[in-house]
Formats: sequence, structure tokens, C-alpha cells
Amino acid sequence: MDKANVKLQIRWQTIDPLGNTVALKEETYLNHITNDHEPKDAAFRNKTENLAFDTIIHPRYIIKDFNNDNRVNYIDIVQTKDESGRVKLKVMKVVVDIIPNPNEVVTFIVQRKISDTVKEEGVIYDSQNQ
Repeated sequence: MDKANVKLQIRWQTIDPLGNTVALKEETYLNHITNDHEPKDAAFRNKTENLAFDTIIHPRYIIKDFNNDNRVNYIDIVQTKDESGRVKLKVMKVVVDIIPNPNEVVTFIVQRKISDTVKEEGVIYDSQNQ
């Protein structure tokens, strides 16, 4: 596949709880989410891609990005396994650019904890208050 086709190709697309269409482009996945990291981290991101997809569909929160007015963050608690097979609860954060249509995933990351700064009015969606 040539580079022009990769730029246009959508890896996946879904609808969030607010009715917004959110897509992950193949180019973003290959060039930023996986290939821009160490092989071990890239492999982990490959394994957790489905959790990012699910977080868009069923987030615990959607919050305004503190550093970029054109982005929102989808947040959820997810289960992963460590190298020994033990289950770990972690935070999945999916960063989405809201300007293009469909909205575009910029990156996703599984975090040990969440430390985002958000004002109360920055919470766009709270699954517990719907």
C-alpha cells in the first residue's frame, strides 16, 4: 500500500455516547501510536487497541483537554495483565481531536494513575450522571 492510501485509510470508526463519530486513521496508528515507541511499548499498545476502541464507546468520562482546546480525553478504568498474568486495573486515556469530521484519535495510553487537571465545567460527559 502506498503512503497516500495509508494517510486516507481509517483503521476503525465508532460513535461515542454523545453521538460523535470518532475514527483512528491507519497513518496515526502506524506512525505515532506504535512505531513512535520502543518495541515493548508498541507491542503493549497493539494488545490494548481494543480497550481504546471500547473507551470511546463506553467512557467513564469525556473531559476537555487542559492543554489543547481542540481536543478531548476519553477516560475509563480497564483491565490489563502484567507479564506474570496478574490482572491490573489501570486508566485508559484516549486523546481525540474534535476539529475534523469524523473526530480523530491522536493517541491512547494505559496509565497507572490519572493526574489530569480539569475544572468542573471541563467534564463533558460523566457516565454516572446520565
